[in-house]
Amino acid sequence: MLTQLNIQNVAIIDRTYVEFGKGFSALTGETAAGKSILIDSINMVIGERTSHDIIRHGQSKAVVEAEFIVDNPLVLSQIDEMGIEIEDGVLILRREITTEGKSTCRANGQLINATMLKNIGKWLINIHGQHDSQQLLNPLTHIDFLDRYCDNQLLLDSYKAEYTQNKSLKKALLQLASDEEEKNRQIDILSYQIQEIDDANLHIGEEEELDERRDYLSNLERIRTAVDSSYYQLYSSESSVHDCLARIKKSLEDVASYGKALEDVYKSIEDASIIIDDAVYSLRDLSELSEGGDDELEQVEARINLINNLKRKYGNSLEDILAFCEDARKQLDNIFHSDKRERELNGEIDESNKALEKLSNDLTLSRRKGGEELSKKIKAELADLEMPKAEFGVSITKCDYSSKGSDKIEFMIATNSGQPLMPLSKIASGGELSRIMLAVKSILADIDMVDTLIFDEIDTGISGRTAYKTAEKISAIASKKQIICITHLSQIACMADNHYVIKKTDDGEVASTDVKLLDFEGRKMELARIIGGMEITQQTLMAAEEMLRKV
Repeated sequence: MLTQLNIQNVAIIDRTYVEFGKGFSALTGETAAGKSILIDSINMVIGERTSHDIIRHGQSKAVVEAEFIVDNPLVLSQIDEMGIEIEDGVLILRREITTEGKSTCRANGQLINATMLKNIGKWLINIHGQHDSQQLLNPLTHIDFLDRYCDNQLLLDSYKAEYTQNKSLKKALLQLASDEEEKNRQIDILSYQIQEIDDANLHIGEEEELDERRDYLSNLERIRTAVDSSYYQLYSSESSVHDCLARIKKSLEDVASYGKALEDVYKSIEDASIIIDDAVYSLRDLSELSEGGDDELEQVEARINLINNLKRKYGNSLEDILAFCEDARKQLDNIFHSDKRERELNGEIDESNKALEKLSNDLTLSRRKGGEELSKKIKAELADLEMPKAEFGVSITKCDYSSKGSDKIEFMIATNSGQPLMPLSKIASGGELSRIMLAVKSILADIDMVDTLIFDEIDTGISGRTAYKTAEKISAIASKKQIICITHLSQIACMADNHYVIKKTDDGEVASTDVKLLDFEGRKMELARIIGGMEITQQTLMAAEEMLRKV
């Protein structure tokens, strides 16, 4: 349930704060007072697409914050899965939009993205405007209304999963059955690619090895000079380090036992001798291994160029090239074994067709049963809304498989006695559409998880007794849901549990809109204005008071 709405810098609203209660709340006001801005603000805070043009002139950002009390376990679990913490069922949504077009969304202070906000919003509020009544004129929407009534979501999910799988299998079979010339072309291409990669005889880590060898060969003369010079100084020269250490070691050997310090020095010289000997052996080995030349360097460069050429064709790394080759082998194998795969696919498609047919038939049975029930209920609702002679029906005919089954659904109506049922889109007037939509909403209110319904000008095309009946129907829905209704009719406004007036003020320089909750006297004045237009008379005041006291 929507409990609070705080709007800042939205269109001509400077700043307004509204507290909403349970039951039926009516919002009235003169034309162009800003009622549509209130709907725009609510749409903004529940994640609907909003332009930065909504920002009040001269301001840098628009802000809308809405507080909800959420007690539906399903909705609470969905919000909890998003990682949003809720205490005592209180959820505060906030959205800011800047003149640069940046949108910031929060739920209980946590940053969320626009998609998350929109998903949350659709569980909390259902806004019904004139556009929604026009949806009834589009037969493609009728199947959605019927499925909601039948609670077909789980069945639809199963059907859609099978339908997607069925399409995927048929697409795979179609690709497999491509013409023979194309198959041969693919065989030639894949075979060439596999052979080229196989001939390269690649192994992981080879690039690093080649880079290291190239560096070595490119600096071979420097390496040889350094190795030979080091070997000469350590071992071959008359005053080599090896010989010097040997003489020092011999000098200390006889006196090493005369003290700890002498023994330590002797051991250090001994250790150094061992290290130098090891270095000498290593340098000798390096001198023997320091072979190679321009021929080997050319071979290494050629190998690196080969790998780079393969990388340009098949991937950014050796791992990518080898993975490409493996995938090509699988494709080639599939082509060579296409007959077998074709048989497998046909078998899988047969099984999928059977499953799809069963799920489709289950949907049809559910829709036929639900369609009969819905027709009776809508007929009863329309009778309450001053359409006692109306007959309503749900036409269900078979069609090709689609993502929603194999049924074509269309709502049919006859508004007068003796008329045959005809498509709703061909005969319903604006006032009749509003009442039919209200009847549908009244029936769906029992099964929808959404707690708050907003009716924007549900009174289009109705007046008099029909308006009273519409108000009674809205009141009945309000016993189960929170209803917020924007209306121009006194017959509807007088039935509300809470009555708000939307007023626009203009001092000649700045226009502003505000929303105010009315007390009894305030309601009487506003109803009198609606009844009498611009002039409020004693008669209109008396009529307004009578309307309020009769409720």
